[in-house]
Amino acid sequence: MRFTHCDKTIDDCERRLSAFEARRKSDGFAPWVIRLRQDQRIIGWGGLYIDPFDPDWGPELGYFFNPDFWGQGYATELAKTAIDHARHQTAIPVLTAFAHPGNRSSAKLLRRLGFEKLGFVRQMNRDRFSMVLKTV
Repeated sequence: MRFTHCDKTIDDCERRLSAFEARRKSDGFAPWVIRLRQDQRIIGWGGLYIDPFDPDWGPELGYFFNPDFWGQGYATELAKTAIDHARHQTAIPVLTAFAHPGNRSSAKLLRRLGFEKLGFVRQMNRDRFSMVLKTV
């Protein structure tokens, strides 16, 4: 988890995942578990969410993959599916995403998908990106 948060214990991780899942009812969306089609092995987690620990950023796109699966198109597939879901199944007008400055691949993906870099968020040590989904 070089570029993102990593919980210290399994219990901490379970609490974090439960908090994200609990938002599904109120928000109408929460992250998905990403599995390989051929053997159903879990290789990542992500999609649309409002971070239950920092909700003021609003709806976000996020993705976290086992490094063994980086560079194989899984993040692109997930992000495109999540953006399509946000556009057609939710009322989300603007989607935010964050990328660690050292994670050039993630920033490149976000720009390729149509996100605009808004700047650096010092307290998070992340670049902030935004995409307008619907005009009001």
